[in-house]
Amino acid sequence: MPHQETRNENIVHMFGHKNCLKEKGGYTSGIVRLALQAQKSGSGKDTQAAEDLLLLSKPLTDLISLLVPLLPNEDPEIFDVSSKCLSILVWLCGGENPGSLSPENVEIFAHLRTSKEDPKEQKLLLRTLRRMVTSNEKHLESLKNADSLLQALERMAPRRGSLPDSMEAPLALEILQAVGR
Repeated sequence: MPHQETRNENIVHMFGHKNCLKEKGGYTSGIVRLALQAQKSGSGKDTQAAEDLLLLSKPLTDLISLLVPLLPNEDPEIFDVSSKCLSILVWLCGGENPGSLSPENVEIFAHLRTSKEDPKEQKLLLRTLRRMVTSNEKHLESLKNADSLLQALERMAPRRGSLPDSMEAPLALEILQAVGR
């Protein structure tokens, strides 16, 4: 039973990290949003605090390439926590981590396109992937060479002139358009 206890402890830690990331992400996005609004309105407010906060968050990007390999785990709790943490980090930091879409991680995303059937899970994964490729040119180029993932996206994207048959189809189409397909 020691293996089960260790697994449960790891899940508890992951849940704690997810909540911490969620709080940090929410706080950071609020500060950045206020700074961007002030900048747009020309109120002259200093945006340095927002820039500093984003710089302090940058080391978290190292977690991105560690979370992707956890996604195919058969344990639904591990998938849930790792996918939500990944989503928060990618939303907060974009495609800053160079290993985010390594060839191995691209294959994991391709596998998840066929193994995960829940529309909410699919949508979360597609939003995460979209943010990665639209925020980093290197990731966009990596995706252009990822035939298995592109084929999976093409299967779910709506055909020209037809209506999407799922709520994920427009996201798949958006990613395909970003890579020029």
